[in-house]
Amino acid sequence: MKIKKPNHPVLHLYAHVGTPQLVMFIALFLVLILPVFTSDRYSLISTVFDSFYLGAVFYLAKSHNPRHLRLIGLFVVIAFVDSWTSYFGFKLGNEYDFIIPLILLLLSFIYVSKSLLKNNEVDIDTVISAISGYILIGLSFGILFYILEVSISGNYSGAGSDLTYFGAIYFSFVTMSTLGYGDILPISEAARSLVIITTLVGQFYMAIIVGIIVGKFISSRKNE
Repeated sequence: MKIKKPNHPVLHLYAHVGTPQLVMFIALFLVLILPVFTSDRYSLISTVFDSFYLGAVFYLAKSHNPRHLRLIGLFVVIAFVDSWTSYFGFKLGNEYDFIIPLILLLLSFIYVSKSLLKNNEVDIDTVISAISGYILIGLSFGILFYILEVSISGNYSGAGSDLTYFGAIYFSFVTMSTLGYGDILPISEAARSLVIITTLVGQFYMAIIVGIIVGKFISSRKNE
């Protein structure tokens, strides 16, 4: 897929990394491996990684030329400012701190899904879009698990006194992939309901995406 290089200097820098789908995948991968570098969500490394992800969101949105690009840009700027002010100690520390990041995750999922469906051939961007979509679902439900715990504590057992942000992300992917380690267990009705939804979405996503990729591959082979 040929991507037109953007005129904006920041977006031009992202264009050198690769396609918007590849940049998004790298950003999501960095966010996932954050606990390897630090256990503090508001550390310098965490803030830099978050900033790179926010730029990737705007780069991905720009490549699709959405009607509400200015609104998306506003969300990105607000999240960027919030990320850096949180690093310097000015953070809300409650569920409202995650509303805009959750919106951006959902928008990112829409754009990578569009990239996946738009491409008629199975190439590297198709595979990367599929993987990125799965990661975005896991991160989104992880934030929802964390918002639930911040709003009303005592939803999980085995997580210590409180479920941490990274603990919620971990629990989301363990649930979505049906690994079922059992180290963190949902004990409230709300948490159990969210677990059911997470499992269903994760499994249906895998089934649908595999079907789409196989269908595109068979179609491309027939057209050769």
